[in-house]
Amino acid sequence: MQNVPESDLKSILTRDPWTTRYWDAEAIRALCWPMHAVPLSGVPGFRISALSHRVRRSAILSVPAGSLDKRKDFHLADGVNVQTRYELYAAQLQSVRPDVIIEHLDLETEADPAVAFLGHHVVEGSAHHITLHPEEIVPVSGLGFYGWATREEDEEAHLWVRRFHYPESIWSNNLERGLARKWRDYRAGVHVRQENHLLRVWMAGICPEEQVVKVSGSFISQAGVEDHMNSHFQKEIERNCEAKS
Repeated sequence: MQNVPESDLKSILTRDPWTTRYWDAEAIRALCWPMHAVPLSGVPGFRISALSHRVRRSAILSVPAGSLDKRKDFHLADGVNVQTRYELYAAQLQSVRPDVIIEHLDLETEADPAVAFLGHHVVEGSAHHITLHPEEIVPVSGLGFYGWATREEDEEAHLWVRRFHYPESIWSNNLERGLARKWRDYRAGVHVRQENHLLRVWMAGICPEEQVVKVSGSFISQAGVEDHMNSHFQKEIERNCEAKS
């Protein structure tokens, strides 16, 4: 693992809520909750625990930055608009926060910049490369990675984390043996929890000159996972409706 110089460290080590200075300095335009970090804890505020510059295919709920109340621990403000493709999640959110306006997206509208709050990272063809801008901050979920790496797998491949952001509030519950809790020591993930129906993760490394993430294994479409999850959620909705009737 490359050591990130102290001068390059960003002030993102604080747990939720994120500091206003960091939020403003990074000019965060929107954020999302990735699948593996859905905070359905029953907390009425639904505090944000995953930051991103973009909405990605792994996103389950996207929220414009202006829809957050930074004075109230980054909870969703009153009467805000959010977007999601997941009907069950929308129903759960609506039951707790009836004031929130939920816009339903699909695969087509989610990728339409005129409709969706933000665009997506694009995996081009079979090369499985994701082009990044210098110093861009991207959560691991934005690359299709779920889970975590062991010490042995760290030797095979890793990510330079100076351009990646791993919210500690998420990863503190997903750490495996030997993983440090500081963001600069995190490794790219493997070992997907199959019971969550998430895609298999493959190792990756980053080329700092090309600003490109190179995935070393077969890449499984996240759209396929979303379709699976949508189908699963739809069946849950149908079962709930049948039970009520």
